[in-house]
Amino acid sequence: MAAKTEGYSPFRGRFSRPALIVAVLLVGGVAPAQKLPKTDSIQLPSVPKLRNGSMEWGTALPEDWKVLKNGAGDIRFKRDESVKVDGSAALRISAPNGGEGSVAQRMMADPGAVFLVKGSSRIDGDLQTQIWMQFLGADGKPVGSKLVYMNAGTRDWTSFETEVSVPMEAREITFGFNTFESGELWVDRVKFEPIEGLSVGPAIAVPPRAQEQDPVLPYPGLISGDPELWMDMHLRLKRQVQTKKPEVVFIGDSITEMWDRNLWARYFSIRNAANAGIRGDRTNQVLYRIQDGLLDGLSPKLVVLAVGVNNLWKDQYGVERTSEAIKIICNQILSRCPRTRILLVGVFPTDRNPESGFRIVVPEINQAIAKIADGKSIRFVDIGGKFLQKDGSISREVMPDGLHLSPAGYEIYARNIAPVVYSILGRS
Repeated sequence: MAAKTEGYSPFRGRFSRPALIVAVLLVGGVAPAQKLPKTDSIQLPSVPKLRNGSMEWGTALPEDWKVLKNGAGDIRFKRDESVKVDGSAALRISAPNGGEGSVAQRMMADPGAVFLVKGSSRIDGDLQTQIWMQFLGADGKPVGSKLVYMNAGTRDWTSFETEVSVPMEAREITFGFNTFESGELWVDRVKFEPIEGLSVGPAIAVPPRAQEQDPVLPYPGLISGDPELWMDMHLRLKRQVQTKKPEVVFIGDSITEMWDRNLWARYFSIRNAANAGIRGDRTNQVLYRIQDGLLDGLSPKLVVLAVGVNNLWKDQYGVERTSEAIKIICNQILSRCPRTRILLVGVFPTDRNPESGFRIVVPEINQAIAKIADGKSIRFVDIGGKFLQKDGSISREVMPDGLHLSPAGYEIYARNIAPVVYSILGRS
């Protein structure tokens, strides 16, 4: 009897159920594209925009990734902060009872784009995995597929790299990870990269060096030197804030972004608060985010604004220019949300050493921005002294690196700011 080919899996001659998505994906590959001639008259297609391939964003689940198919055995996926290549986390797919499933995301695609798919994966147990791509036409129906990588059985982190060509009739891509049998799969640091002469990467504005950024001018930011990571986070936060329509919005840098989760839930979640902090942000990035629509169409009762400390690092513009930028930010918020109140948080003391030059600058900037408050639309609060010991130093238990807060530091922050937040909300 002739062997069936429908639903065939390349793993060990195993036949999978016809419903398995990979059965569709493996019907015909896409031939590698020929290199295009280098000429100024040719518009190269853009590489598809993969979201959160580093698995940095999210809490329990990595943002932008979803279960596309969950067959017998019930696969589960999460954001794993303990097993990863580097950075904060990896995507972890578990299939403790065997079965099959897919975790994926869907994105727009330029016809004819040729690019590299790179990343790393790790397997524990008998799990069999495929990293795959399906191309969809304008009607949403499949027009081709590509098997990016496959492996099976326990193995440590292994890198993969494959060239992919988008068919001319394709308009979208579904990209993801298929699993069979029992075990666990980790995936991290997945990237889509352009190939010179064949495609270009998404246009991402690269800001000037921090010390060259006049505090009053809006610029996108960097995360670990990468403008794309920053832009991803900005757009993700904007989408979350616009969807949540919060009563309170915290806007700031890493001190805002890294709020202790338990303390945040205890003090602020009941007021439908949203955290819009991004690590490394200066006044420039907050201006950019406000002008790019972070609060447009919303009317939160309160915005808690804490920004300015990153302007003090290697900044040639000084306290006066930074305080002017914070005033502009407040005006921009109020022009978009005229019924909103602003709680302007003073810059916290920086550097554990009380003799540090930063200890002189911080009070100067706080004195300057305190003048922005009018007691009505804008209120100023300075709780910096709460983080200091009697000799003026800062303990490692509160600020381990002399800048960022520990859970004990966030407890001090929460206890001192929450009463002010609630007093303002009570009058709104």
